[in-house]
Amino acid sequence: DYHKRKKWPLAQPCGIINDGDFPALPAQPAWLLRLPAIRATVFQWPAPVLDRAVIEEVFGVRRRRAIELMHRFGGYQAGKTFLVDRISLLGQLKALEGGGDFKQERRRRLRLSEELKQASVAFAARTVSIPAAHENATDLPSNIQLRPGELRITFQGADDLLQQLLTLAMSVQQDLDRFRAICEDDSGMPL
Repeated sequence: DYHKRKKWPLAQPCGIINDGDFPALPAQPAWLLRLPAIRATVFQWPAPVLDRAVIEEVFGVRRRRAIELMHRFGGYQAGKTFLVDRISLLGQLKALEGGGDFKQERRRRLRLSEELKQASVAFAARTVSIPAAHENATDLPSNIQLRPGELRITFQGADDLLQQLLTLAMSVQQDLDRFRAICEDDSGMPL
């Protein structure tokens, strides 16, 4: 039996290992897309160094993450205060902004935004209610004229047009053979 042969470890693998036993890519930091604004703020900063509290505020992170960022950006300790050089930080932020992670994340966010817009439009279209005018009508109303090579619909606004198209579709569904005969007939007999 498989379960008897396999020795199950007491500890579970950490969450960064995926099914292929390759480490999963870490999530992009929330501040990554705000790099241009962060750089502008750091550029305008009046002091030659930034401390942890300033990094927290500028990057929008908490204390521990600010300390990690300061280590990443070459921070140093002066007494009990941890500092990072403003000019050095600006250079590293510029390099990050020109790097692939920033560009890829920006493209991903733009693509996601576009997909959300499309989903919103599709959802709005699905919520339109079109009342059926004729449930069992095989004859079309006078404002819908169908002849070989020609379909003419007169309507009063978008909702009325949708209702007329639904009426046409229902009529076609009820008598498809008649619809085909009219569309292919040269005698000009309307539906």
